[in-house]
Amino acid sequence: MIAGAVWLNGAMAKKKKTFKAASVVKAAARAVLGTPPPVRRAENKKRLKKDKHKASLGKLLADADRG
Repeated sequence: MIAGAVWLNGAMAKKKKTFKAASVVKAAARAVLGTPPPVRRAENKKRLKKDKHKASLGKLLADADRG
């Protein structure tokens, strides 16, 4: 048996969660105000997908004819 380990029926016992005041305060605020709206992130200009290839002459002419 490993020193310091507590075994119950072949599985380790669950560790008790420590008290955190922040989680209690957040839970109370959610109960009063409701859940906050989801975050709407602004588009990151660095992560925009760029075209891998230049547009062909045929596509440029087709787009010019449409609009």
